[in-house]
Amino acid sequence: EERENTIDRGYPLTKFPDRRNYTSRLSMYGQERARESLNRLPAWLQNYFSWHADQRKNPTSETKYIVVSCLKGNFPCGGTSDRLRPLPYYLLVASLTRRVLLLKWNKPHDLYHFFMPPLDVDWRILPSFDRMIEPKRSAFLQSKITSFWLGKDCDLAIHSMEKCTRDIVKEINDCDKRFVQFDLIGKSYNRVNDGNLLFQTQSYEGEMPLINQWMFPNLYGDIFRVMFEPVPALAELVNKTMTTLGLEDGNYVSVHVRSRYPVPRMPQRNVDKNGGQLVLEGRTKGYLSHVSGNAIKCGLYLAPDLPVFFASDSNEVSKFALKHPDFPDGKHKIVTVKRLEEPRHTDQDDGWPGSVPADFYSGFEDLLIMGGSKCVAHGVGSFGSFGAGLIGNRCRAIHRAYNGKPDPCPNDRTENTTIPVDKVR
Repeated sequence: EERENTIDRGYPLTKFPDRRNYTSRLSMYGQERARESLNRLPAWLQNYFSWHADQRKNPTSETKYIVVSCLKGNFPCGGTSDRLRPLPYYLLVASLTRRVLLLKWNKPHDLYHFFMPPLDVDWRILPSFDRMIEPKRSAFLQSKITSFWLGKDCDLAIHSMEKCTRDIVKEINDCDKRFVQFDLIGKSYNRVNDGNLLFQTQSYEGEMPLINQWMFPNLYGDIFRVMFEPVPALAELVNKTMTTLGLEDGNYVSVHVRSRYPVPRMPQRNVDKNGGQLVLEGRTKGYLSHVSGNAIKCGLYLAPDLPVFFASDSNEVSKFALKHPDFPDGKHKIVTVKRLEEPRHTDQDDGWPGSVPADFYSGFEDLLIMGGSKCVAHGVGSFGSFGAGLIGNRCRAIHRAYNGKPDPCPNDRTENTTIPVDKVR
């Protein structure tokens, strides 16, 4: 086929899953859900996605690309949720610069090993960009690629982000390079929030939702479904797990506990993403018993009659949740994925040498299952918030304060505050 023989049209189709033989679809993702989601997005974004698809299928010498990269090296990208939370803002900048948005990872593995486009919005990287990458150098240190970064100078307020965006869009528009890199340096939650708020000013009339802490925009679930569905092997794994656990799309509540964060509150300190296996004993066990028990209660507060899917970055905490002493009578159905090892965190400087993509499936599996929930209760960090974002934040609870201390439900942490669009335009 022409695509297979034309190197800059993308990698050969044989490198990606053959959609004709793809039978492991999930009801909460895939082409049908993507089309429904596309129709719910604002007109400007629908138009951009249509243009993006046309440029990927019919590129010309005038087609230009804007790439968000996460490359091996000692400059952190953040984990999966940190990398993808600014996606609405990336789309806004791509639209304003009239460039095709592409996503490139090699830390730990390329994103196309986990997700594929359900429609024609193909965000997968081109080999001509891959050939420009200097090995073992982070995106920030690539000397052969023209790059544009937004940093702490844009953190003062939404108006600062608006000015920074306007200035950098002009710089990118003045650049004649076929490929440019773009990203938010450090991805502090305020910087990402201001970028996503700017996206919302173009997407709402009258009032728009306020975004704070690690929250994902309400439109995020629809954006995600337009751009991503799991590759067949991952979809098959999720299907099998949900069947085994007795979970039906939209008919369970998910509870997520970040057991290894925030580190200052942990009795056992060397437990964050590059630490060792978390040992559930002594003060650590007492602390995380309190955290997980409160988290489950918040999930039951949202949907008392539904099964609870419990997810955590610690397999030991997940196993403990199945027999949590706060729920001794078995009245509530609590299920989890029983694993021998902790889910691997994607952000490690050396990119987990010797690993294969399937080594990271467990984290994506938890995320995709949370995205099929009726409700999500989550705590600190952006991963659990990602799960809530995948259901449009329609039914969620936050079971921990931002310093990591458990906060009983009901509380006011998910109040649906809105602000006038005109105040931030």
